[in-house]
Amino acid sequence: MNSDGEIPAGHDHGLGAAGRAPAAKGKPAGTRPPRVFPADTNCDRSGPLPAEPPPRCAPVAASLAPVDRVELVLRKYDGRPHRSVTGLRLGDDEHGTWIGTPRGSVVRFSYGASPVEHTRHDAVRLIPHDGWWMAMFLAEPSTQEIYCDVTTPAEHSPGRITVIDLDIDVTRFRPDGRVLIEDEDEFDQHRREFGYPPEMVTRATAAAAHLHNALTRADEPFGTHALGWMTRLGGATPPRTGNPAATE
Repeated sequence: MNSDGEIPAGHDHGLGAAGRAPAAKGKPAGTRPPRVFPADTNCDRSGPLPAEPPPRCAPVAASLAPVDRVELVLRKYDGRPHRSVTGLRLGDDEHGTWIGTPRGSVVRFSYGASPVEHTRHDAVRLIPHDGWWMAMFLAEPSTQEIYCDVTTPAEHSPGRITVIDLDIDVTRFRPDGRVLIEDEDEFDQHRREFGYPPEMVTRATAAAAHLHNALTRADEPFGTHALGWMTRLGGATPPRTGNPAATE
């Protein structure tokens, strides 16, 4: 499951030449904007990364750990790789583990024609302690403010965090704050194809509903809390990767 901007070449996910998703079945026409991908796929392939002003941020109130490189790895339920991003572990608080991905961070894909991309916007990512989701908070001028993947609870190992992507995405957009649940059709397809257990289906759909409500109400950590972590990220450079052409 992953934010605003152009879709990189080769990552069409069934999109047409215009880069727009077909109308979703059972949904009123005009309620879904052009399909956009998270900052992971929001990559500038045509030249230097755009300059961006630093966000206006609140202070961080949390225990800060040393900044270490970490790989955030997403797989599908059948075990195949999906995508991964190299980030900086910023620290932990009551909401979970925070990972920073400065503009230009490396993202690897196991689908599409371009296996390696670089992010276009600064972002911080929240891996909750035990939730069935993860969230990405994007700096302006991204038109996606928050992008959430519904996933299994994260597994932590030295230098790596791994989740199973459960297809459904929940996004809050700038500037109007609208919140959309996307890819429920993909979830339904994979539920049948992969044989998701009933408890997993229940947990995933409950997580999507929770995220929709929390993002709509701007409940923390989906209010202003993440701004402090963006401050901690400020000035960081993308972590080095041993082999940027490799895929997970």
